[in-house]
Amino acid sequence: MERFFRWSLTFLLLLATIMECVQVLLRYVLHMPLMWLDETIIFPAIWMYMLGCANASRDDTQIVAKILPVFFPKPRPVAVFDFCARVFSLIISVWLTWYAVEYFFYSLEAHRKTSYLFLPLYIGETAIATGMILITCYCLLHLSRSFRRLRVIFGNGESPC
Repeated sequence: MERFFRWSLTFLLLLATIMECVQVLLRYVLHMPLMWLDETIIFPAIWMYMLGCANASRDDTQIVAKILPVFFPKPRPVAVFDFCARVFSLIISVWLTWYAVEYFFYSLEAHRKTSYLFLPLYIGETAIATGMILITCYCLLHLSRSFRRLRVIFGNGESPC
């Protein structure tokens, strides 16, 4: 899975960068902008953002402010705070996933299309729904790991390895 994320994110980043460079070159150097290029850049960018978010969730490398462990350095309060944070993360990701999936189905029903090329906009909504589903799965996985760590700490008093 790591290889898939690495290659797909690299491809999407290169694709969006090349498309934007071509657009800047055409618009500001040659004074011949391609209007449809702006609307097609949106699709690899949305996929890149959502797969990047899912990758950060998978690796557990989101930006986190660990303030409470500074005030409560013992393993038990840290494990409790971590578990509570994971529960809140799961609740919020389930809520956002619900609306992303509903928005995707709305986009399918509405048959919305882009302005110039008439590309179906559900391509972007698919990325949002897919990314949120992956993020929710990874939040659930991290919650179960946090629960096991909490159970080990409170179960026998040993620190988890």
